[in-house]
Amino acid sequence: MEKKKILKSGTIVNDRITTIKDEKGNIIATKNNGKRILLFLKIPSKLKSRKLGSINLKTKIFTIRRNRERHLFKKHDAYGFNIYILKNAKTFDKIKLIDNYSVYFFSLEYALSNIKYLTFSKSGFELQGFLSLSQLEQFKI
Repeated sequence: MEKKKILKSGTIVNDRITTIKDEKGNIIATKNNGKRILLFLKIPSKLKSRKLGSINLKTKIFTIRRNRERHLFKKHDAYGFNIYILKNAKTFDKIKLIDNYSVYFFSLEYALSNIKYLTFSKSGFELQGFLSLSQLEQFKI
């Protein structure tokens, strides 16, 4: 049986699984196997959680996979990033975004400095910022 520990912040630590809940009931969950951390977002109104990406603890790279047709915010030709994860990053300093056409590799610092706040929700874990394909083009590998 796994031990469950609840921190003062409301964070639940369950061996290698950690969850954080915001005021709207959205949950960010992480699964840490010692080599990589998987990140998920669970929104109460949705049945399934969304995989946000994975962090390689050795290389400190946050890898995000997207399908351009499905995930690109077409009005601004941009990809959305979870602001809470970017602003609270402690285990990564680089981002690798992979879509079905290209791979982009850029620093967390660049993302935080250049992100545009075209938000759908003004609070909680759904708060997103966007980087356009034209901004990302210089980081194509």
